[in-house]
Amino acid sequence: MHTESQQYEGRNAFYRGIKYLNRGGRGQAVLAHVSRIKDDCEGDLRNLLVPGTQVVLKAPPELGDEHRIEEQRRFVEEVTRDLGREYSIRRLLAQVEGVAHIFDIGHFPISLGQAEEASRFVVFEYVDGERLDHFVDRASADTNKGGLGSDDFFSLSRQLATIIGELHRRGLIHGDIWPRNIILRDGCHPILIDFGQSVIRAEARFAPPDQSQHAYLAPEGRRSVEADVFSLCATLFYIAAGKDPPKSARDLDVLRDRLSDGIRTRNPSLYAASSGIVDIIAGGLRYVDLERTPHTERLLQNIDLFDPARAYSEKEVMDDVGEIHRLAPAILTKDPVFGRMAGRRIRELRKYLEEMCDGMYEVRGDHDEIVMMLSEFIASCRPDDVYLTVSTPWLWSGKNLGVQGRFLSINKDMVKRGVVIRRIFLIAPDDVQDPEIRKILYAQKRVLDEIQEESEQRVNTVAPDLAKGGVFTGVKSVSKERREELVRLGSHNGMWIRGNQAKIALPNYSEDRKLAAVYLRPLDGSPAGLRNAFLREFLNDAKELRSYLVDEQVPEAD
Repeated sequence: MHTESQQYEGRNAFYRGIKYLNRGGRGQAVLAHVSRIKDDCEGDLRNLLVPGTQVVLKAPPELGDEHRIEEQRRFVEEVTRDLGREYSIRRLLAQVEGVAHIFDIGHFPISLGQAEEASRFVVFEYVDGERLDHFVDRASADTNKGGLGSDDFFSLSRQLATIIGELHRRGLIHGDIWPRNIILRDGCHPILIDFGQSVIRAEARFAPPDQSQHAYLAPEGRRSVEADVFSLCATLFYIAAGKDPPKSARDLDVLRDRLSDGIRTRNPSLYAASSGIVDIIAGGLRYVDLERTPHTERLLQNIDLFDPARAYSEKEVMDDVGEIHRLAPAILTKDPVFGRMAGRRIRELRKYLEEMCDGMYEVRGDHDEIVMMLSEFIASCRPDDVYLTVSTPWLWSGKNLGVQGRFLSINKDMVKRGVVIRRIFLIAPDDVQDPEIRKILYAQKRVLDEIQEESEQRVNTVAPDLAKGGVFTGVKSVSKERREELVRLGSHNGMWIRGNQAKIALPNYSEDRKLAAVYLRPLDGSPAGLRNAFLREFLNDAKELRSYLVDEQVPEAD
């Protein structure tokens, strides 16, 4: 494809080539400018295709003589077909911020042996900026570490999740999200480019599987919302660590350890700012698609949960209420099926809000919903708030809060922000024979060690005295019978105390000890009395966790 002063004719305008931008196995990109607009140019493009405006022309690659003519022809036809599909999604992207928009399509001659045949080119918006991988690599070189800082990580993560969520809402799967397909405009605004692998969401199941093999593609090879979430979270790892993500794993704890090691080694300051970044990424990199963070809205909730600078304002909440007020009547009158479903959801929301006004809330739902809401409960704490909890090992099992994961990470973050936490585990004599319980106790120990290592000012992790602040995790040895009695009496709980306010979280389990619900309600009695009862019944005779593990010679689980 010639570039210097070569003219190309599209449906809407004429273009003149300037220089090659890049050439790859699937195509070539040429920087050009609009030389003249056509009289029948589509109306919405007249203000965009102004003569002199720089654009990018994307076309099939030029193949060498080592390819047989028929091979060349089939390949060019395939790439040309992909370019046509890319152009067809133009209107889906028209109002989306954060993507390189598609302006035009045209034909140019390509040499196949001695003959010339017509091939397509597609005209894209030219994004003046730096590729994300180049930006991260340069920032890493400047700071002698991998990845970006906390503010940049959370800002870019939130912007990318919002952009990709809007694509999904408009019925489009991108299919090829990775650092090379993201341009940073002005060093802070990500722009998604290259929609050659995109498919309409409703048609995604009919699309052929992606045969490419690189670390940013979901293991199943299909194009879907879940696969886009996988690719996005793999990209977030690159932003955090400055290198490609590790291979996914079916075991979530194994995956978390791989991600944690990578970020902590390459970018310790980011890990110290919020180790929950590992949980944000791990949720989207699960090996099985249906076990992943299901969509970008939940991913945004995870990002907001761990961003130390994030706080919901009254204006944001009222804006959401205004949107519900605007959308609900339209859905109810336009679509009887969705109207009925929306009506039920709105009634549920109203019930929850009424309960909250009375100081109560019942957390129910699947595993992900329960963990998210309990994490939000802890994340609402402020410096000097007190959280007192009596815990059983099974609360932290893989089917409940998780041996590791969001709830443990947000506890760690809150301690580092000045929240006072006292956690007592009720442990029976033979509990430590269970490998999962040993994993749970050692995961708690690791967090205590990390708090000590990462805190700029020394944070208490050993003294039970509330006046010392920080965190104390202890073990109270009890018989299984006594533990069951304490659970029945409601002593297995978490208490949040702020000044004269206090709330309690009471877990409720099914017969197989799977967490079914958590009841949040106000506590009767004075906060001072509640603290004293906790001290008297649980804290005063509990043994510090790390001392317990040493004294009882509890080995780590394999």
